[in-house]
Amino acid sequence: MKFHNYFPSAISILLLLTLPLCNVHAAPITILNHSFEEPPLADTVWNLTIPDWSLVTGAGQIGVWNIPYQTLVTTEAPDGTQVGYAHGATIGQVLSASLLVDTTYTLTMEAAYSGCPGSCPAMSLGLFAGGDLLSEAIRADGALNDDVFQAVTTTFTATSGHLNLGDALEVRLMSAGPELMFDNFQLDASPVPVPAAAWLFGSALLGLGVVKRKKA
Repeated sequence: MKFHNYFPSAISILLLLTLPLCNVHAAPITILNHSFEEPPLADTVWNLTIPDWSLVTGAGQIGVWNIPYQTLVTTEAPDGTQVGYAHGATIGQVLSASLLVDTTYTLTMEAAYSGCPGSCPAMSLGLFAGGDLLSEAIRADGALNDDVFQAVTTTFTATSGHLNLGDALEVRLMSAGPELMFDNFQLDASPVPVPAAAWLFGSALLGLGVVKRKKA
């Protein structure tokens, strides 16, 4: 059989081999009680604990609140009927996933203050690994509006040689003042596209071309 008869087949095989390397998708990482629907509370009721979350720093109060929409606040919970709240405290959750090389992590949530007088206090959202900060989104004093939830996002890409590779991921939220409401935490992991895939395909095509010329 002549080389040119199976040359197209060889190209098809190379395409199939490199396609998985170029076609990457974000995968969600589990955050327990991510929208604070546990424990279930009656309308307007709040408590003093957040299941699956812990108090990291600060002496402020934390808990879950079934927000009294249209009674005390003018906004609804972004996901479900309940939100978490913190008064001058930092909460966190250590996740079951660990930091992987060549992976981009995107952490998002929604936050608002309730009843803050004047300029609402600052808050921050952080992604950690092994207790070390990887990336952080900060909303300075006055950046958040009263009773209006806003999306907060932070992103981090782990590269080869990072000191925290293999360490457990952790999510933290810091409230600098009273009545911070938060909801709908999401963390996605996306493998970084492998640049070598295109190089591999191009090199293989070049090699096939050389062999074809020799066969001719």
